[in-house]
Amino acid sequence: MADFYIDIFENFFGLDEQTLRQGLFLTLLCFVIPILQILIVFFKCRYPKIEKGASAQKFEDTKKNFICLVHSILANTKKQHHDTMLTNWLVVKKINVSNYEDEDRNKFRKEFDQFSTQEMQENAGRDAIMISIDTTKWVKEALNEMNISNEREINDTIKVDYGAIEIKKKLAAINFDKVSQYRKVRTPMMEILDYHVKIIANTNIIEQFNIGMSLSDETKLRKQSLPFRRVVETIRTVGDEPRLPAALEYSVVRALKDKDKDDPKWIFSIDGLRINPMILSEKPWPNLSDKASSYLTSFYIDVSLYWLKAWISLVFLKVIFS
Repeated sequence: MADFYIDIFENFFGLDEQTLRQGLFLTLLCFVIPILQILIVFFKCRYPKIEKGASAQKFEDTKKNFICLVHSILANTKKQHHDTMLTNWLVVKKINVSNYEDEDRNKFRKEFDQFSTQEMQENAGRDAIMISIDTTKWVKEALNEMNISNEREINDTIKVDYGAIEIKKKLAAINFDKVSQYRKVRTPMMEILDYHVKIIANTNIIEQFNIGMSLSDETKLRKQSLPFRRVVETIRTVGDEPRLPAALEYSVVRALKDKDKDDPKWIFSIDGLRINPMILSEKPWPNLSDKASSYLTSFYIDVSLYWLKAWISLVFLKVIFS
C-alpha cells in the first residue's frame, strides 16, 4: 500500500523514491511525537478521584477536613516540625466565610462564640466577610481522636485554655507507633494542589523537550489564571516530587499562609491565592478543575501546532533541496 502512494507522488511531483520515503518518515515522526507527548501529560495529570465541590462551602465539611489535615500532618511530617505546625501554622484567627451560606456562618459563630466577630475586609483582592475564630480548639479535637498512649492519658474534663500548653501536652501523649493509619489521609484540596503542581511540572518538561517551542498568548493567559500560581512554584522548589502535607516541613511553604497584614511582596493579580489551613480544609471550588482543564487544552493545541509547523518546515526543505 505504501509503495502505491509513493508511485503516485513520484508521478505527480517528479520526486525520487528515497526523498518520498524520507518525507513520509518525517510526516510519521511529526505526528506521532505530539500524540505521545499529549498522552504522557494526559495520563500523568489525571484529575484526582475526588468529589467536585459545590459553589457553597459547608461548616461540617470544613471542620472534618481540618481534623483530617491535622492527622495527615502528624503522620506525614517529621516530629521536630509538629510543635511549630500545631501551635502556630494550624492556628487560624480569621476565616473568609463569603462562600458559606448564612446557616453555616452562624455555625462558625456558635462554634467560636467567645471569639466570633464579623467584619468586611479585603481578602485576595476583593471584599470578603471575615469571622474571628481560633482553630486551636479543632487542633485539640484532632489530637483527641488520634491514638493516645495508655500511660499518659489527658484529662479532657479540664477547661480548654486555647493555648499552646494544652496542645503540647496532648502532642506528648500521642503514641506515634499507631499513627501510620493516618498516613494516607489527605484533604481534597491537598489533592487538587498536588494536581496543579503536576500539571505545571509536566507541561514545563514537554516545553523544554520541544526546542524553540513558545507558548501562545492564549496558553500564557490561561496559565496566569490558575489560582495558586506562586504557591505551586514555591512547592516545586522544595523537592523533585513535592506533595502536601510533607512539603509543609519547609518554612518557605509554611510562609505562604495568609497574614493579618497585607504583604507588599505578594500581589494577588500576579501571584494568585496563598494557602492556609482553612483553604486546605475547604472543598475544592468548581473553577479549580475548569481552569486547569482550560490550560491543558490550550497547551495541547500549542504542542500540536509546534509539530505541525516543524513538519511543514522539514518536508518543505527536504523537497526544495532534493
